[in-house]
Amino acid sequence: MNPGINAIVEFYDDAESAVADTRLFNGVPLRRKDGRATEAGRLQELGSRLFKGVRSQTESYFFRRARNAGLRIVGRTAIPEWGTSGMSESAVHGIIGNPWNVGRSPGGSGDHRSLGHERMRRK
Repeated sequence: MNPGINAIVEFYDDAESAVADTRLFNGVPLRRKDGRATEAGRLQELGSRLFKGVRSQTESYFFRRARNAGLRIVGRTAIPEWGTSGMSESAVHGIIGNPWNVGRSPGGSGDHRSLGHERMRRK
């Protein structure tokens, strides 16, 4: 997905099918952290080999509200296994690299979100 960085683990194929309208956040892209809030039918692996391939059956309150506001959910980002570590690595997706020096870790369990933004900005 993003070699050497591993911050973004899945881009949704249907993310570009958003329809223009007048909702407050119409078309604003959002990537989902691969834990906690769920999207019905989407992978929810929690950074764990035990949950590899598991799809959520329910839509969380947050994502119902986000879609109603016009946010466009474009994919999901890596988390440490079960989201319980302060380190930026996952048993499933590997170590998350720093975009300025992939040999270094950005540190922190949520740094993958900003790294993904930086990677997308550079393209």
